[in-house]
Amino acid sequence: MLAIIKQLPYQRQFSLPFITLGALILLTTAGETQLNASWALIPALSNNGEWWRLITGHLVHSNTYHSLLNLGGVLAVWALHGEYYAKYKLAIVSLLLGLAISASIVMWQSYTHYVGFSAILHGLFCFGAIEDIKRKVNGGELILLFVIGKVIWEQIAGGSMQVAELINANVATDAHLFGTIFGCIIGVIYIVTWGKNLPRKTKLLDQ
Repeated sequence: MLAIIKQLPYQRQFSLPFITLGALILLTTAGETQLNASWALIPALSNNGEWWRLITGHLVHSNTYHSLLNLGGVLAVWALHGEYYAKYKLAIVSLLLGLAISASIVMWQSYTHYVGFSAILHGLFCFGAIEDIKRKVNGGELILLFVIGKVIWEQIAGGSMQVAELINANVATDAHLFGTIFGCIIGVIYIVTWGKNLPRKTKLLDQ
């Protein structure tokens, strides 16, 4: 256990992007009542010129528990794949995922009101798992299969009622599906373009 903790990506270039993201989520949580009204993704309003909701909807949450759950997800992404998201990569991938997910929500009219970072988290887990596979890291396939299996189960059985009660909102199962799909697509595009010659993860950690 201690060996695993020592291997976590504590280096500044790997941890700072996640600290910044976590701080942003915490700041929006502090003003969630006011920000929800002006930042939540509401397709009817985003189609009426309030385009910023396509991005900001992922940063606000239904309540503090919702924020804390997603902060836990951010921590998990850092622990598993933090070294893949140095410098601006986390921001770029998250922005691409957020825009793609929001566009899908608006296009398919999946929700009249959407908030939360969980759909982007699904995409980040998939993106990181695909990079794991490219770098020949054990466990990448299992992470990818777990996320895909989770969203398939949600499509069949629906979201967890316990989580819905905790966050005081329905679990956004369609958004999770969109995040998973686009995480895989963006991950594959990255691997076949900029990431053709990625080193094994052990080499990266030695830098």
